[in-house]
Amino acid sequence: MAPTEDEHETGTDAGTRAPAALGPPPASDDDAPATPHDKIFKVVFGEPAHAAVVLRAALPPPLAAALDWERLTPGSPVIVGPDLREGSRDLLFRTSLLPAPAVDAAAAPLEVGVDLIFEHASAPRPRLRLRLNGYLQRGWEEAERKPRPEPRAPRPLPVILPVVLHQGPRPWTIPQLVDLYELTPAQAALVAPFTPTFAVAMFDLGRWTHDALEALPPGVARLALAALKAARTDADLIELLADMHEDLQAARAAGSSQTLGELFSYTAWVRDEVPDATYFEKVGGPSTPRTRRPSWAGSCC
Repeated sequence: MAPTEDEHETGTDAGTRAPAALGPPPASDDDAPATPHDKIFKVVFGEPAHAAVVLRAALPPPLAAALDWERLTPGSPVIVGPDLREGSRDLLFRTSLLPAPAVDAAAAPLEVGVDLIFEHASAPRPRLRLRLNGYLQRGWEEAERKPRPEPRAPRPLPVILPVVLHQGPRPWTIPQLVDLYELTPAQAALVAPFTPTFAVAMFDLGRWTHDALEALPPGVARLALAALKAARTDADLIELLADMHEDLQAARAAGSSQTLGELFSYTAWVRDEVPDATYFEKVGGPSTPRTRRPSWAGSCC
């Protein structure tokens, strides 16, 4: 079954301590070149309708219910720091919290914009929270640099929510920032209250079984999640996807045939195959577009 709300990753005192001003995301072991896993993530989940499937499942249900998914739109993943250096998040989406009654009953309902940072981790990345901390800080600084209606007019910070899709075969919890210090447990307990912490919504494929994925809406998103999960296990990728008839039909009905072709090219890369004339029919049926093996496909994995 799908992870419960208790399995959503949360930070200690997440509502009382904001991330520190750490500036641009640091160079680290997280700066490895993008893999085909990362690229198929962007191809599929760069579409708001596909991303919404994962984002809604990853966020705590009360928060997911409070967001306006009809208004989910992609934003630029490029973000500029105060030093004018550019960084890049995997994906960024914008929406708003559904209007809530104002404090003053005579005032208009409050509408609050929300940014969702959507990151992919094909394997555990120990310093991922540090990178996310930098993205949060730079997002707020970017908002602070925008012109104000009046020079001294107060302006609230934008709401930014980090969400991570983890592809590894086993469950994983992102280390807290205090875990990145070289401290004994006793020392860590002393400094932890002074170290920033914040919640990260996780869609951890290490916790989702293929049966649990069936609870999600059928279509390209569910096909992609099944493929990403199978790519990290011993599952027969072709047999798995070929049996997902409802998803294949839903994807074609939604006009996503080209994305299906990209996804099935990814399956060929995972299997270290060059798809021949029958490959796409074998995986997705006769109406699946034939796409060449992507230029980024080397040997897996």
